[in-house]
Amino acid sequence: MREMDEELGGNGNMKGRYSLEDLKNSRIFTVTSAIEGETEKHGKYICREYQDVFMLKWKEDSPMESHDFAPMVKEEVSGYEIIDGKELIFKLRQRDEELVPRSEQYIDALAKVFG
Repeated sequence: MREMDEELGGNGNMKGRYSLEDLKNSRIFTVTSAIEGETEKHGKYICREYQDVFMLKWKEDSPMESHDFAPMVKEEVSGYEIIDGKELIFKLRQRDEELVPRSEQYIDALAKVFG
């Protein structure tokens, strides 16, 4: 809940909409990720992780709007927009520079969710 509030609902709009049980039931897939890089301070690194992906259904009668979300931690979220799932898959496959790059495994799993 804290992570969701930090990244999506720092304005308080997400509080009270979803329970911990809602979150537990919203995991749609897990993928592995490995990123290699180098920093001046620490040198070369390999970051290997599991990425759990969640999808929550909007719990409001009114349509979802961008102003419903306000990230509390600006360093973690540089921007967001509401788009159709199939458009998201297209942008990910095209390596849209405005999106965080994702592995083919991630994109394929997400594509299955959107049909």
